[in-house]
Amino acid sequence: MISRFAVVLVALASAGACADTAFQAPVAFQADLVPVGNEMVGGSVAAVSQGRATEAGISARLGQAGRVVGWEIRLGTCANPGERLGGRGAYPDLTGDSSGAANVERTFINELMNADTRYNGVLLNATDRTTVLACANLERVQF
Repeated sequence: MISRFAVVLVALASAGACADTAFQAPVAFQADLVPVGNEMVGGSVAAVSQGRATEAGISARLGQAGRVVGWEIRLGTCANPGERLGGRGAYPDLTGDSSGAANVERTFINELMNADTRYNGVLLNATDRTTVLACANLERVQF
């Protein structure tokens, strides 16, 4: 199921495609986050690459107000993760609002996602940035 969040990213990319036909057609990915172990987190991750940049975002349910977690998009799958897409500074921590929800969108310049490559999105422990709280194997979204 494509989230409302992913539809907004895809719509933005489609609008850009009409304005600049010199670049590649947009490539979009989306998936729902699956909690690891007993974590009470979830949400969805979406990304669209076109031209020279990737627009990515996350809509997360963190389970409690004020909870802080990290997030990132990586090459590979949840079972076999690879390197992070973009630099560490591209991924600000998420902080749960009064209902435990957090959202952010970012643009990665010169970091493009390829249609034939596997990606995953993760929520991470904000302290060690290695403990995965939830993961999503991103699937390509067709326009």
